[in-house]
Amino acid sequence: MTKREVKFWSLFFLLNTLFFLPKFLLDIDSSTFFPDFYNAGTFGQKWKFFFRRENQDIFRISVDLLILLWALVLMRYRRLSRFFGYSVFVIYLVLFFYQIYQGSIEALYQQTPLFYSDIFLINEGVSILLVESSIWLLLLLSTGLILVGYLIFRLITAFIKTAEGTSFSLPSKLILSFITLCSLMSLIDFRTRLHNLNLVFPLQGYWIIDNIQRSAIVYRSTHQLDPTAYSEHYNYQHDTLNTKPNVHLLFIESYGKVLYEDPALRDSYLANLKLNEEKLARHGWVSTSTFSRSPVKGGRSWLSFTSFVTGTRIDKHALYEYLVDNVEFNLPTLYKSLKFFGYKSYWLSALKNNGRNIPYEQYARFYGIDQWIKFDDLNYQGKLYGVLPAPADQYSLNFAHDLISHQSAEPYVLFFISLNSHSPFDSPDTVVDDWRLLGQSGNTLGSIKKTNNSKFQNYLQSINYQLDYLTSFIIQNGSEKDLFILIGDHQPPVLANRSESFDTPVHIISKDAGFIENFDTYKFGKGLVIKTKQGNSLQHEGFHSIIMRELIHTYGTKCKEELNYFPDGVQLGSQ
Repeated sequence: MTKREVKFWSLFFLLNTLFFLPKFLLDIDSSTFFPDFYNAGTFGQKWKFFFRRENQDIFRISVDLLILLWALVLMRYRRLSRFFGYSVFVIYLVLFFYQIYQGSIEALYQQTPLFYSDIFLINEGVSILLVESSIWLLLLLSTGLILVGYLIFRLITAFIKTAEGTSFSLPSKLILSFITLCSLMSLIDFRTRLHNLNLVFPLQGYWIIDNIQRSAIVYRSTHQLDPTAYSEHYNYQHDTLNTKPNVHLLFIESYGKVLYEDPALRDSYLANLKLNEEKLARHGWVSTSTFSRSPVKGGRSWLSFTSFVTGTRIDKHALYEYLVDNVEFNLPTLYKSLKFFGYKSYWLSALKNNGRNIPYEQYARFYGIDQWIKFDDLNYQGKLYGVLPAPADQYSLNFAHDLISHQSAEPYVLFFISLNSHSPFDSPDTVVDDWRLLGQSGNTLGSIKKTNNSKFQNYLQSINYQLDYLTSFIIQNGSEKDLFILIGDHQPPVLANRSESFDTPVHIISKDAGFIENFDTYKFGKGLVIKTKQGNSLQHEGFHSIIMRELIHTYGTKCKEELNYFPDGVQLGSQ
């Protein structure tokens, strides 16, 4: 093999490796550098492993780049135009950045990318980046993108130039024949599954085409939804509530079943959970728990809690945006259902938005919120946590409760999703006795630097903090007229990548033992600790009917007909 051939193949495999490097780096916590053929199983299993594997290593071949390789081989004795070179550069750049986009969506949300939905997320992410990042960070990112583009341009130019006039020896022909044969075998074997993201010989251009086709289907189905085909299912106008307990709907960010599944988390988490269960019991609180399947995994909390309160599955951001933007979709959310019985609804949004334009009025109309409690209302001067950033959750929740208790005697529903357990899990470490001290300028109570901790340790610490301050909050502020619903929004990003489960824990807490016993019907178990063999998990979108059904069943006038229970929620209908 000549030096020119060595250079040619070196450039090919370098360009090929660059295609797969982003996905490997994004999945580095759960992927190994070398594919583990040794433990792949029998010969037949090793053969399948050669063509398809979850491990996102770089030892793969891009069929798209192989097609370019064949084009250069067949035209190596012709002088290629600049237009050809620029076209190859643009195509390569599109495929390269698609790998980054695809890998990011998979790593964060564990789902197949969808242009129609993801464009909203990308737009929002860029907006947040522009608002919250320093000019130097933006300059660094811009410079990095330019340098990557320039490097790819030089590599492709050199690759095309090296191919011109190159004569291939027997070793080169054998290499070309081998990777071509393997690619053809993969294309034939997986001809109906080319969208599979674990293929070792992927046709990456097909992934883009498949994404466009799926986006078009979702777009059509979304825009054909009928606003009137849903509302009639959650109608409680013929029912009454004689007793009206205050409802605290408290979503715990990234609170997932991985806490039960991962040995590095399980023992410490369960020990702390048991302690909190005992504290609640000593003060007369009764609890029941189970798992609920979230519509999302690893991110997009708003889809999780919106599915919960609307009673319909909303697992795509595009669908969420469409429903929020269109006034005719007056979905009967849990807040609206409770408002019929005289409840006032509060939404605690402690996130510091740093000048972002958040359409609070639009959200208030969609969800049925009477009053927002925002960051600017909290009078918070203490330490901010996380990249969002946000106050200590213990302060935010207690402040909201204090504000509500001084306003009126009417029953209320309070919604809050925790912020300190959001990735990267920058959280206070301990619960303080006086939550007001957390809001004072320069105060670092409960804060310890975690620079030497692993992601798993930080995650565990942040979840234990959530359970500790929530237990303290319930004991200090709750009474016989209060109901607390604690539920995870989704599994933690990255940490739960290898888990197939979308399940999150849900805890119902009240001093009314009779009310709690009603949840046995839905396969809840006593206490905060969930028995993993308890049975199939519920669905987030089934809880609208569960909560209303049990409130009316326990505290309302008995109805002649049993209220409907929709375990899978109610699906939005088409015209």
